[in-house]
Amino acid sequence: VGATQTVSVSLVDRFGNTITTTQPDTALAFEYGVADSHKFVTTVASSDGTGTLTYATTVAGTYSYSILVQSRSAGLSAPILGSPFTAVVVPEALVLDNTVALRVVNGVLGHPLLGQDETVSAGSEFSVSIRLHDQYGNHRPDAGELFELTGTKGSVVLRAPGEHNSTSGTYRVGVVFVEAGAYSLRLSQIQSGQSSIDLPNTPFSVNVVPDVTSLAHTTIAKLGISTVDSTFLVCVAALDKYSNARDTSSEVTNFIMRVGAVDALDIPFRAGADGSVCAPATGLSLGDMTIHVFYNEVQLQASPMTVTVERKPAPGVAEIRFTDSLGRLSVKFTEDTNTCGAEGVFDCHSLFLPESVDSLFGQFAVCVWLDSLTLEVWLGNHATVLVGALIKLDGMRPVTTNATTDAGVPLVPLRNRAGTSLVLAAQAPVLYPHNPPSITGVLQGFDIVSACGNFTLDASDSSAAGGRSLSYSWGLLPKDPPNYNEAKIVTALAAFENQAVAE
Repeated sequence: VGATQTVSVSLVDRFGNTITTTQPDTALAFEYGVADSHKFVTTVASSDGTGTLTYATTVAGTYSYSILVQSRSAGLSAPILGSPFTAVVVPEALVLDNTVALRVVNGVLGHPLLGQDETVSAGSEFSVSIRLHDQYGNHRPDAGELFELTGTKGSVVLRAPGEHNSTSGTYRVGVVFVEAGAYSLRLSQIQSGQSSIDLPNTPFSVNVVPDVTSLAHTTIAKLGISTVDSTFLVCVAALDKYSNARDTSSEVTNFIMRVGAVDALDIPFRAGADGSVCAPATGLSLGDMTIHVFYNEVQLQASPMTVTVERKPAPGVAEIRFTDSLGRLSVKFTEDTNTCGAEGVFDCHSLFLPESVDSLFGQFAVCVWLDSLTLEVWLGNHATVLVGALIKLDGMRPVTTNATTDAGVPLVPLRNRAGTSLVLAAQAPVLYPHNPPSITGVLQGFDIVSACGNFTLDASDSSAAGGRSLSYSWGLLPKDPPNYNEAKIVTALAAFENQAVAE
């Protein structure tokens, strides 16, 4: 295409005599088909006696033409021997700027790639059909070119070579994406030496979205602690068959949950602000509970799910404190307990470890429940418990230390009131009473001391310490005695003030 073609013609009469085109009455001319006439840009007959004709066209194709000998005087024309002739006009070299890349969707040619964002589902092939053109727009059915499609997503590089289709004369380049996300793609022609030139409108972006044709890989998860009488969440995470996460918040109404039997009451799912899709469930009793999850009445592959309902956390010890009378310890719990099934007064060994009872509570100490939240320890003889002492409880001792079922003896482990919690095992320090009694200080000594004699101050009969450590201090008054001898004594003892012994 675009090249000028020359045809040489030798004219002879029927007797073989040469006829030149310079004869005034003779001329040469081309005759094309009606449909092809407009495609030729040059059709010239020579007038210099050479007997040549020239033509040119920018449209590739196969043409049929005749060469006519015209008689000007007679107004007649006739084709020369051999007419009509055939001319095959082929495209010229490939020009990338005129190459067209069309998106192929489900085997059908779609829109041209113009640099806009493209979208494809995970698992589906993103393919492009390339039609090669010369500078005049003529299609080149087989240019012997090589093309490739390269894509990047982060550090991932995808590369797909083009395939030539001899029937359509096009090149097809395709790549299958399985991981959702945004990719940047380049469509390039491979040159000699493996260098490449990008086609027009590349690179372009392809957004790979999760496959929505299957929920086979949707997972079910439990959020929260599944204990008796507590509510936890059952959440679904929709994944396509390539494990890409789907946004199911827009189709949350399609999910339902049923607890126990598959025909139990429907529990709807709700979409959270964070995009989660969850439904609440409550463990009503200890043991396993079965949870079914459906999508449009079809049970998910991950369903049913078994959730084990466990015991609630054990009650805690809120505080252990001296009562205001200082003769008892008040043990407060964080929630109502089952009181171990005990009634009345019982042996403290049933709830407290021996190191607390034997070493701190004194002889014949007993315990009694005031209510399900409060236990009192009635201290025995020679109790040594002090503020800050660590008291240890073990809720399993009732069933391991007592073999009888006499009234007042704890029978069951210490749990919450419903008996659905774990067994209490805790320790806590002893606190001051809320309203400690005033301390009565008793000081004993001598009114008269002989020279070089010992002078003793004794406060051991002071009382109402309430488990508190008592401290002491001593000094001499007045600080500036008027008597010289007294002043000497004050001065001598000043260095020993508050010491236990001054010599």
